[in-house]
Amino acid sequence: MNIFTNEKQFPLLIEMKEAMRKSKNINFVVSFIKESGVNLLKSDFEFALNEGATIKIITSDYLNITEPNALFKLLFDFKQN
Repeated sequence: MNIFTNEKQFPLLIEMKEAMRKSKNINFVVSFIKESGVNLLKSDFEFALNEGATIKIITSDYLNITEPNALFKLLFDFKQN
């Protein structure tokens, strides 16, 4: 996926990773969460939390697409103090 602006095109994953590493408050509102997606952002979650960022995620269980293992990983692997 890409982010399109007036003149440039940026890969979404690269932009998300960069934004997460610069932010103090990170909010995700996503339809579904899969373990493969959590794994793509693992080091960025860890970095942001170690830098004191607050991360909030809103998702759904519609159509049972969200994977329970992904939620457990978010809950237990990336605890905020």
